[in-house]
Amino acid sequence: MWCICYKVEPHIVVQSYESNLSSEWVRNVAKMLFKRSIVNDYGLLFPLETKKDDLKKKSLHNFDTTNGVKINSKSLRQVLR
Repeated sequence: MWCICYKVEPHIVVQSYESNLSSEWVRNVAKMLFKRSIVNDYGLLFPLETKKDDLKKKSLHNFDTTNGVKINSKSLRQVLR
C-alpha cells in the first residue's frame, strides 16, 4: 500500500508459487484501496469504472491505479516480461 500511495515503484509484481494465491493477494490490495482512510488521504486510487465487476470475482490478476502504478500477479512458473 505504501508503494502504491507514494508511487515508490511504477510497476509492482506479486509473485507466488500458484497464480491463484498471487491473484487473491492483488484482489485484497484493490479492496484495501477502498478503505476510508486511504480514500480521504490519497483519493480514489482504484479505477472503479473499469474493474468494478472484477472485485466481485474471487481473483484479480492485474490493474492500474489512477496515479499510474501498475500491479500484476504472476506465479513462479510464469515468465516475467
